[in-house]
Amino acid sequence: LTKYLPPNIELDSNMMEQLARVAMELHHQKTGRKIHSETPPAAQVNSPAGIAMSMKQPNIAWTEQEKHQCQVLLDQGLGEVEISHRMKSRTEVQVRAYLQNQKQRLKSVESVEQEIMPMEISSSSATADGR
Repeated sequence: LTKYLPPNIELDSNMMEQLARVAMELHHQKTGRKIHSETPPAAQVNSPAGIAMSMKQPNIAWTEQEKHQCQVLLDQGLGEVEISHRMKSRTEVQVRAYLQNQKQRLKSVESVEQEIMPMEISSSSATADGR
């Protein structure tokens, strides 16, 4: 990149980040994709929606209270979007991931229980036979 810039321009890390962002935006405009940003621009953070999003902390383990609240809302028939709006502390993506993980865990537990049941039946019948 430095060979294309005039010799009097020195690239620092901030400028490199800005160039990378602009290149990504241009690429997304050409491909029609939306830009997914982990950190919202400063103007968005100061807006009411930006403040609410900054309060939703990513990659934080779910508390027992959040798990319970999510289950109650799910039992009420609400979807991922509605649950995330009501929870305030979790985004739609986080709620979706949590629910998918819970569903996968439930399937795993059921699978293990199905494997264990025949073993318990055979061991209890063997005990009854005096073996």
